[in-house]
Amino acid sequence: MPGSLLGIQLESVDAGASLFVGVGPADDVATYLDQVAHDEISDIDDDPLTRRTRRSPGGEPAAEPAAQSSGPHPTLEPDHER
Repeated sequence: MPGSLLGIQLESVDAGASLFVGVGPADDVATYLDQVAHDEISDIDDDPLTRRTRRSPGGEPAAEPAAQSSGPHPTLEPDHER
């Protein structure tokens, strides 16, 4: 959707844990995560604050995603070419 904005802010409750958040077209994400261990948040409620997750077993990803950002304030620019 042209002009749409998406804001996601997450903080790991375990300071030593790695955290990766990915956003992309559903088919591309499904292909990338096929056979890769990951958790998927399926629902978030705000009163009280709860989340439902689904854990998928698997191994490490075979390759890095097409675009990445890391650090204290990671930012990804949308790919409007698709």
